[in-house]
Amino acid sequence: IAKVADTEDAHKAIERETLALRRFTSVPALSAIVPRVIAEGGLRGHRIQIQTPVGSAGRRFCKRLTEDHLSFLGMLSHVDQVEMPLEKWPHWQLIWHWAHDGTAYHGNTNPVLPLVEKCIATLKGVAIPFHRVHGDFARWNIIVERKGLFVVDWEQTERAGLPCYDLVYFLVRKPNVDRNKDQWAEQALADSLAVVRSNGSLLKAFVRRYSSPALRSLNHDAIEALARLSACIISGDIHTHFFGKGCAQEE
Repeated sequence: IAKVADTEDAHKAIERETLALRRFTSVPALSAIVPRVIAEGGLRGHRIQIQTPVGSAGRRFCKRLTEDHLSFLGMLSHVDQVEMPLEKWPHWQLIWHWAHDGTAYHGNTNPVLPLVEKCIATLKGVAIPFHRVHGDFARWNIIVERKGLFVVDWEQTERAGLPCYDLVYFLVRKPNVDRNKDQWAEQALADSLAVVRSNGSLLKAFVRRYSSPALRSLNHDAIEALARLSACIISGDIHTHFFGKGCAQEE
């Protein structure tokens, strides 16, 4: 598989993916289910990456979460883990300013701000185990086969990712994409939060059964706050448009 980038943001995306995939070569459980980078470099102003294909020609996508999905996300929650309070998170200032801006919302009030402030209050003083996330953990990037699953397209990966982000992303992106891509931001946020509420038991089961010990040590309110904050970020498309543009560069 060859990927070619010809813009600055695309260059960074390929570089970010390359570093992440090379990082996974030291994690045996993950190295078998993600692509392997064969070569990466520049040619005539383009950034080029060549990686191995994964899965078979008879690939298929799964619209629902399975045990394999949860197990994979559990393994990922151990990778590059670092504990810090929310206000020390490299992306926090971005989220904070976005929450106070509110220009994406058509009404007289900004529905994101009170939600973000409530999450801040709940997570105050909590050592959050940030970890590697995929960033675009949607069904079209997950190849499901009888022997397991394979995960591709790591351009939006984040080393210091928000816990539960990938799980919430899968849950939220499915109905939003299936129904209407052009809905207003207020409706996208309301729908995302409704999805989080209706899947509370799944989130709890994932944390208790699959995630890292550090994530399991958080109480129910903290997990719920992380899920709500993830829903806010996803509904506002913050991760896609901002996280890959120079913040928290990979090492």
